[in-house]
Amino acid sequence: MDRATWAIVLSTISVAISMVGIFWQLVSYRLSGSRIKVKMKPAMIDLNDHIVRGPERGWGDVDIPFSSPRWKVDVVELSIINSGRTAVSISEVSLDFGRPHGIKRGSHRISGTPVEMFGAIKDETFRLDAGESQKVIFDFWPMATAARNYRKGLGKSGSLTVRASVVMAGTRVRRSPWRKRWKIGSDQNTLRLSENFDAEAAAYSVLWGRFRISENFYFLSEVWYVFRSQVAEGKTPHEISDYLKEELNIVCGLAVLDAYKAYKQRDSGLEDGAAASRVGVDQQEGE
Repeated sequence: MDRATWAIVLSTISVAISMVGIFWQLVSYRLSGSRIKVKMKPAMIDLNDHIVRGPERGWGDVDIPFSSPRWKVDVVELSIINSGRTAVSISEVSLDFGRPHGIKRGSHRISGTPVEMFGAIKDETFRLDAGESQKVIFDFWPMATAARNYRKGLGKSGSLTVRASVVMAGTRVRRSPWRKRWKIGSDQNTLRLSENFDAEAAAYSVLWGRFRISENFYFLSEVWYVFRSQVAEGKTPHEISDYLKEELNIVCGLAVLDAYKAYKQRDSGLEDGAAASRVGVDQQEGE
């Protein structure tokens, strides 16, 4: 080959080496920082505090290969993983219910009181070292009910789109993958479409939501069986509360009243936002 051909070959090799170097620098820069992955799974917790987790895409109408307990609550388990090489602070762990105002405004994010069970933490702000992960569990339906009520106030209805959301310190919001989002129907009351949501299920979920943030949580099963039998006998919320105070020395008048209302509303086929009163929810709009 003559000199001109050699010059072209050497120039091509130099450009290729430069491109590889630039690519490697970009990869190194990407790997050197914190990389947060957010995952979201449905789960249910039964009366005996057993948890059953579902696939990330949600249960939907998929048949569950086991006998589902009658009294249970639906929760959402969020996993936040730092797969990078540096530590990072995480805040505003929440559920993202999309953009009710359209694309011109930010998404609607709702956060609740975390459930401190099964290794999940109660803090919504925490620090993740490199390679570390944390779990946060929320009672799902109070947050979904709050999102529905917010949309009703805007004159909108229809299904909800749900993703997990966190905020990294100094960066934008990180969400769970779009392809694994959940779609919750406007009349849906359970995360498993094949199940019925009767009056007792409604009352138990409200009672569980009230008791899990109180010091009487370990008496939930006893309170539930008393509540169920007393309602069957036609007792009023006041009579049920008095019975629990006298027999179990438990003061839970507000919890009993909310559970009784949920029972009667569901029994009569009425829809209500009572589920949102199980626990306070924090609503915000953002990116």
